[in-house]
Amino acid sequence: MYIFINSKSCDEQAVAYEDVISTIRILADICRHLQETYSDVEFYRDTVIVNRMISKDVLFKDALIRYMKQASGRERTLFTFLFDSLTKRPFAHNRFPEIVNIECCWEESVSPHDGDETGYAISYAAHFSSDQFKGIESTCAVLSLRNHSCYNKMMINVLYGPESERRIVWNISEKSHFLMHRRKYEKNQKHSVPSDLDGYVAPMTLDDREAEMVLNQGIKLEGTRRVIARKDGKIYIFPMHLEGTIEVQQTDEKELDDFLCEGYYHGYECTPQDLRSRDAALFSQLKKVCHWPELDI
Repeated sequence: MYIFINSKSCDEQAVAYEDVISTIRILADICRHLQETYSDVEFYRDTVIVNRMISKDVLFKDALIRYMKQASGRERTLFTFLFDSLTKRPFAHNRFPEIVNIECCWEESVSPHDGDETGYAISYAAHFSSDQFKGIESTCAVLSLRNHSCYNKMMINVLYGPESERRIVWNISEKSHFLMHRRKYEKNQKHSVPSDLDGYVAPMTLDDREAEMVLNQGIKLEGTRRVIARKDGKIYIFPMHLEGTIEVQQTDEKELDDFLCEGYYHGYECTPQDLRSRDAALFSQLKKVCHWPELDI
């Protein structure tokens, strides 16, 4: 999962120091959620973001350093992780030099500013995006500060490349932009190891935290309520047993963390051979869409 940190979102931020800290705290919390959800998350900078002004008279790095000196416990850990992400993560143009100069701009009908994103976070994310919004199923996202008028929405429509292909970039500037698209795992005793329950079918050998991480990296095939994922040569099937809550009115941060999600799933493990024998149609569809080497049997 590629996360591109959007330096352009530093503009138009709050003048008051308290508002700056509130904005940075939300960014740090989002980083934590992404790190916990994706085992393979990679953060990239588009420019030296810490040297940009986060308010009229405060540099981003000065605000971070000033607050880290005052913070303690979990708060200090959050801000230290964010500071490392903004200062030590590699630059996108070094990792993806072949796409640095590919043109990318906002769709003319929706662009609130000059619209040129070439060489910035939006353009890198557009390269790995499609014209369908995939949310947490995406391979990438843009991480923006929340108070910029151009980058406060979850979906940003752009025109990418010489053919001006329409792409939809997943932009995360609020916790809800991420939380409402995550999936939550709830184990079913039927798949416990071992199990003496009636109807025991197949085991779930992953612990709950690992299972949820694998679930969020899986794909949901069109027209199904199941997520299919893979890990260490094994296939995992996650049926949805309950729709999630994607809109919570007048809630606090704890409720957001607890309730906002795309759906609740249980799951079980199966080998590629088992999947082919149990559901040949699903196996064929998965092989066609994913090209996973595990399915070459």
